[in-house]
This record gives sequence, C-alpha cells and structure tokens, in this order.
Amino acid sequence: MARFDRSTWLRLARWGLAATLLLALARGAVAEERHALVVAIDGDDVLVDAGKPAGLLRGAPVQVFHLVIAKHPTTGKPVKAAFPIGGATVLEAGTALSLLSIGDPALRARLVVGDEVRFQPRTADEPGPGPQPGPGPGPGPGPAEPTDEPVPSPSPAGTGPVASADAEALETQARQALVNGQYAEALARAAAAVEKDPRRPQALQIAGVAACYVGRVDLAARYAARLVMARQTVVRQVCMRRGTPLPTTLAAGEVPSVGSATPGPGPAPAARPDPQLLEELAATFGAAAGQSQEQAYRVWQQYLERHPDSPFAPRVRQELAQRVAEAGGPTPALNTPARGYHHQPATRIEAGHPLAVAIAIGVDERPREVWLHHRRAGASTWQRRTLERDGDGYLRTTVPAAEVQAPGLEYFVEARTGDDAVSSVVADEAAPIEVEVTETVALTAPRRRGLSRVSALVEHVDFNSFGAAAPDRYTMIEVDFAYRFKGPVYAMRVGLGTLQGQGGALDAYGGADNTEDCPNREECRERTFTYAYSELEFRAQKNLSVSGRVYAGGLQKPRVGSSDEVRRSAFGFMGAVRIGEERGTNLSLGIANVNDFGTTGELKLQWGKVARLPLTGIVQATNLPSGEELGVRLAIEAGYKATSWFYPTLRISYNARTINHAGLGAGLAMVFDW
Repeated sequence: MARFDRSTWLRLARWGLAATLLLALARGAVAEERHALVVAIDGDDVLVDAGKPAGLLRGAPVQVFHLVIAKHPTTGKPVKAAFPIGGATVLEAGTALSLLSIGDPALRARLVVGDEVRFQPRTADEPGPGPQPGPGPGPGPGPAEPTDEPVPSPSPAGTGPVASADAEALETQARQALVNGQYAEALARAAAAVEKDPRRPQALQIAGVAACYVGRVDLAARYAARLVMARQTVVRQVCMRRGTPLPTTLAAGEVPSVGSATPGPGPAPAARPDPQLLEELAATFGAAAGQSQEQAYRVWQQYLERHPDSPFAPRVRQELAQRVAEAGGPTPALNTPARGYHHQPATRIEAGHPLAVAIAIGVDERPREVWLHHRRAGASTWQRRTLERDGDGYLRTTVPAAEVQAPGLEYFVEARTGDDAVSSVVADEAAPIEVEVTETVALTAPRRRGLSRVSALVEHVDFNSFGAAAPDRYTMIEVDFAYRFKGPVYAMRVGLGTLQGQGGALDAYGGADNTEDCPNREECRERTFTYAYSELEFRAQKNLSVSGRVYAGGLQKPRVGSSDEVRRSAFGFMGAVRIGEERGTNLSLGIANVNDFGTTGELKLQWGKVARLPLTGIVQATNLPSGEELGVRLAIEAGYKATSWFYPTLRISYNARTINHAGLGAGLAMVFDW
C-alpha cells in the first residue's frame, strides 16, 4: 500500500483548500438571478415590484426584457419568450417597489407595463442621499394585513404642511413614500393631491396602490375606478398580490376621507382583524389555488360555513356570486342565508353583448317560478324571461345581445310561490336595477380602400376618315384587373385584349396625296393580334414610379405575295415612367412594341384638380397597325366619377399620317375602383 509523507499531505491540503475557495467563488458568481415586473410608467419614472427584501438595492444594474406570450400552433399551450431590450439602474429601492433610472430615450419609448426586469440580488445597500425606508409589509401571497401605523388624514385646507404644498409636490412626496414602504403616508399624500387636482392620474394610481397595502380595498377600488384601463390594471395586480382582489366591476364615486374611521365595503376593515382570521383566509386562498372551479367553490363554501360572521364573509360571498354569474356553468351552492334572494348586479356592459343574470336563493326558498323582467332604458313595455335552476342554490337567465342596447338596461325579478302569490324579490317595477350600456368600440382596423380596379376599354382609331375609301384604321378592345400593394411593388396588372386593323402604308394610297384606293396588297389587308399581358409597377418614391408590361398572344396577318394568311405567336413589351400620384396630377412617358404589328410612343398629362372630373391630354407617335408609316395622335380624355367606386371615361382623338391622310377616333372605358 502506498505511503504518504508529510509533504504529500501538505500538498493535498493546499489543493483541497484551493478547490473549496474556487467553489465558493463560483457559487457567488452564479448567484440566483431574480425577476420583477414593470408595474407603472409615468414619464421618466419606472416602478418595478421588487425591493430590498428581494436583494434589489439602490445603484444596482438591471436588465430589461420584453415578454412575448404566444399560443403554440400544434400543442395549443402558451409559449413564453423574453427578449432583452436594454439596461437600467435602480434609482431608489423600497420595501416592495423600486424606482428605475432609464438613461436611454429609445429604451423608455419601448418600455411597457408588464415587461420583465432581471437582476442579481445584493446583500448590502450602497450609501447615498435620500430618506431611509420605513417599516412596511412586503409583497406576499397572503391577504393584505392593515399596518399598525394609523392612516393620517390630510390637513384641513389652509393649515399644515400638506395643505400648503401644491398637488405636484404632494404627488412627488407620495411617490417617494411609496418607494420607501411608507404606505400610509403615501396614501395620505396622494389623496391630498387628488383633492387639490382630481385629474392627476399618477396620484390616483399611487393612492390606489397604497390603499391595497394598508388594507383599504374600498379606497383602492374607488381610486381605480377613476383610472384608464392600463393604470387600473396596475392597481388590480398589486391588490391581487396582496390577496385582496378588487371587484370585477368598479363604480366610480366620491372618494371618502382617507382618515375616516368607517371602513368601506372591502373585506379588510380599518382596524386590525383577528390574526387567526387572517391566517385562516390565507390558508383558504392557498387551498383553492390551482383547483378546478367546482372544487374551489367547495373550498370557499367550507370557509363560509366555519366563519359565517367573519368580517371577510360578505365580500367573499359577493365576489364568488359575481364569478358564478360570469362563469355561466353549474356550480355548487355558496353558503347563503336560509331565506331570501341575493343578487350582485352589473353596473356597466358594452352594447351588443349578452347580459348573464344569476340569483342566489336561500335553501328554504321554494319558488314555483321566477321571472326576469327587462327593458331598454326609457321603453314603456317590459319583456319577461324565466330563470332556470342551476344546481341547488342558483337561478340563471341571459338577456340576449340584441336586446342590450345603449343607453341602458333596466330589470327586476319576480317569484311565484306555492300559494300562487307573485311578489318582487329583486328590485321592483317602480325602482328597477339600472345597468349602463356603452356603445361598442370597434377594434378592427379600418378597411383599406382603393386597392383593386377593373377596367374595360373599347377604342376605334381611323387615320383616313377624310381621304380615299381605302381603310387605314385599327380597333382595340381590352379588359384588365389591377391590385395596388401600396409598397415598393406598387401595383400588379393582368389583362386580355385584341387589336385588329388594316392599312398604314402611304405608297399604297398614291403617296402623300392620298388619291388612290389601296390595291390588294398585304399592307392593306386586315391583321389581328389577340393577347394577354402581365404588368408590375414599382414605386421608387411617393411621386415616381416605373412599370413594365409583357405581351404574349397570337398574330394573324396576310402572307406576302399571296392571298393566304399567316398565323403565329407574337410577343411585345411596354415600359413607362410616371411622375406624380396615380390619382392626382401626373405626367407619364411610355413606349410599347409588338413585333409585326407596330410601335407606339406616348406622352400623357393627367390633371386631377377636380375630384369628380379627371381630365387627360395624350400625344402619341405610332405606326400601328402595319408597322409601316409613322402617324401622330392627339387625344383628350374626360371621366366622370359618379360614385367613389365607378366612373366612365370618354376619349376623342385626331389622327394623321400626313395633312391629307388623317381621321378621327373615339373610345369609351368603364372603370370600377374599390
């Protein structure tokens, strides 16, 4: 067996000590990363829901991530991803909230409520100016326990430091107190700011959050009801984390004095409740979490049976009754009194949405029939619906969406007992329940108009109307469809057409004098090009576009030196440049060619100053239809927009190859644009 001398043992000890130190350093280097959420943004102030107890201290760097939650297309499960968008520094760290300093303006612009903040926890605060945090409850899953610190009332008007400060200074003091965990002070300062200026949303939000922390959910609900949805959501999240969620429906009203000794309708009274009741309520929250709806209701039913006189019982019954009405499915009966009918009405609903009505009835009630009478606010007649039983303790019905219309809905409930007596059990005809109905807000994007166009064109062009009887003319019929993408590829067009003509060689008519009829030559015989085309238009900038078109079709023309005809494939192209808006005033220049048929160059000026009467002037140089002698066309085109999607267009032209070889032309187009 190998033997170790003293030097060997010393070397092993040194290696062991080094390994231990390395492990300790590595463990410190990979400290657990912690997460927080952005709960409020007001200008340069960004609040996150973590503070000193979580290891987030003043001066600490944090990384900000944008959260994206999507539904997996195959499994249907939610998929969560976080994308880094920048870094920030903790400006002030409180007990439950911290204030971040965002130096990058681009990051401030991208930051939204709900973004995630990640940081490495620290164990010692960095020194710096500012008040030290006072005692305050930290965020936890249990219910909100009122603090021992009394809630101070604002000083009377004209006295004390609170009354002398203006609303902005009070709001700043309230925000600092909230960051430092001095929730009662924050509530008093924010309430005073609201009294001075009721239109300060940040002060309302601070008051709502602070009220959650001191157990005044009644105040939190009333402040939140006066906020827009985004700020209201922040107050809801804080109260939910404190274990005292706000009611689903919030009614705005006059906010009572912060120092009032009379508690509001929330579950937490102003005085500290029995700690044992708080522990029991927290345990019930934990037992109901993660359960099915039916199992959760049974957990709360058992709680109400054990504590029917608890100060939290009325609020629990109210909240669960409202959740039952929203769920719309069968649920076990709540612990309700043996007698009576109990209903939590909605206060506001959006027009065009069905209104579910649920009535909790006492276990000793045995009605034969129960009816809901409802009408639109201001109507003279009532409509009646029967409430159906749902489980042992509920009656339900639904007012259809078509009957929920602004400005409001009124209803009351009647019951028929075993002795055929009919009586009102929830409100009555003289004083019905009133529900505000708001107009439906359209969330869909406005439809984009002017993207599609269909046009049909018929035009006859004659170069020899005033000369000999020999023809020199062509007729064009064309139908196309265009779709505008409104991007770099501005538009795509496809179309079908036919071009039929004869003549075009001056020597076939006795030269420039145009004194002879066209003999039986191939230039004077009829030829036809039937084609399809495809076109793309590219817009380099708003007032400059370039388009290209390709023709493909069949050509039928006379055979040289014979009376027979030749049929073969033919191809062509067109290119154009437009300066100006398509529907406004613009100038375009283009050229087109079809082999064995001819070439056309065109200059077009469109005048769009009169919306309903677009006018266009056209100058063409062309050798259609035979590709021989060049001629000039002068045309004017006028349209009339009878509607926003349809307008006809008329074109009249003068066409000449020489002064003696000239004629007139006309065309008609129908345009459908939507």
